[in-house]
Amino acid sequence: MSDSGLFLDDAAPAEKADSRGRFERVLKWCVFALASVLVVEAVWFAVVVPCLPLRDVELSGADGVARASLLAAAGIDAKTAFFTLDPLAAARGIEALPEVEAASVARRFPDGARISVTMRTQVAVALAADADGRSIPVSIDRNGVVFKIGAAANAGPIISGLRFENPQPGVRLPVFLRSLAADIARLRATNPALLDALSEIRVVKKAYDAYELVLYPTFRPVRVRIGSQLNEDVLRYMMLLLDVLSSKGIDTDELDFRTGTASYRMKEG
Repeated sequence: MSDSGLFLDDAAPAEKADSRGRFERVLKWCVFALASVLVVEAVWFAVVVPCLPLRDVELSGADGVARASLLAAAGIDAKTAFFTLDPLAAARGIEALPEVEAASVARRFPDGARISVTMRTQVAVALAADADGRSIPVSIDRNGVVFKIGAAANAGPIISGLRFENPQPGVRLPVFLRSLAADIARLRATNPALLDALSEIRVVKKAYDAYELVLYPTFRPVRVRIGSQLNEDVLRYMMLLLDVLSSKGIDTDELDFRTGTASYRMKEG
């Protein structure tokens, strides 16, 4: 009886050890399987997904331009992937569109991209002749870029005295005239009421790429000759002098500010 009792006491620890070993083996296999799944998933998202075509391309600021046109300009098609997208080249492609002033492209891991666009804004309108000799409006932005032909927005004075031969979107004003576009944009931002007091700005070409401006107010049938600088001081002085002359009953057809001292010419008859 004592021998039988000793046999049973020795068998219990062995069974417990065998059970613990099976549990540890199962646990190891579970850990291995979970680790394998995590590795496969990491490889899938880090390597495979970025090689697949982009699934999400977000656009912002692209008002007035078709999505398909922007993507085509960026070189993004159905086969473009995260790894194959060149953000700098894509941004340059979008900026080549005449109506786009600036663009930025960023990749979004693992299968997306974001495109931000700044569109050109019209600050003035000029008249150009088409192939049939008809006058058509062209929209000019603050950098002196013609970005739209025809159907110009009703904003900004008309710039006359410019010559466009076969105008195309993307054409820029001559270098010496780009400051005029910047002056108009500055006035539009700081004091649009002064700019709206002008119906026309005529550019008079001088020698050696110099020029002067002739302004036509909306509220007086008079020409105002100034130099090449168009700013708030000039326009305020013009309006003040016109009001003073009108209050004194002096009827003029031309003011001249080019010498720094205002002079005027009375209407004949």
